[in-house]
Amino acid sequence: MRWNLSDSGSIAVILETADHFARFDEVHADLPAIRNVWQIDLGDLDKLAAGGADVPDEEIERRRNLAVGSDIATLIYTSGSTGKPKGCVLTHANFVELCRNSAVALDEVVLDPNGASTLLFITTAHVFARFISVLCVHAGVRVGHQPDTKQLLPSLGSFKPTFLLAVPRVFEKVYNVSEQKAEAGGKGKIFHAAAETAVAYSTALEAGGKIPSGSA
Repeated sequence: MRWNLSDSGSIAVILETADHFARFDEVHADLPAIRNVWQIDLGDLDKLAAGGADVPDEEIERRRNLAVGSDIATLIYTSGSTGKPKGCVLTHANFVELCRNSAVALDEVVLDPNGASTLLFITTAHVFARFISVLCVHAGVRVGHQPDTKQLLPSLGSFKPTFLLAVPRVFEKVYNVSEQKAEAGGKGKIFHAAAETAVAYSTALEAGGKIPSGSA
């Protein structure tokens, strides 16, 4: 935490819980550049909103128009598992061009005439989740957020997203749990047959070939 905040030249921090604050407080003395610390659980977001109540719309619009494509949009740090974390610089243009191209490539998904929606459950510290967030703004997709993966299934049932985008480990986890339940219930053979059929169907579909019989 100390390295990331120092290396990035951060001057403010937004924390969520008292536990997060306690962890930050351990290194705060080593970070003299940090001038503002906000904690969501203490209602500081409301304080921020109240603090901007007297800012005229003209000033907000002026600030909005200061940014150009080459300006830094965000810094995302690596995990640091092989050394000090490295900050990846992403510009506004990086996000804009990625999302424009993705909206074209995924038009059937994000431009659903009946209204596209997705449930975001990957932390937005992950660049893929950040990409999905910006893509949804660009394409006008309705977005729901569920930070607790243990509540994912009921959230999917209530929100009813039209599509999901996730990193491979999420789908692997879903597959492994489903496989274990199937085998524990004596339906392992049926599960594996269904999985093999799904793979064959997907492979044939991508290749533009004949769909295997019995997989429709």
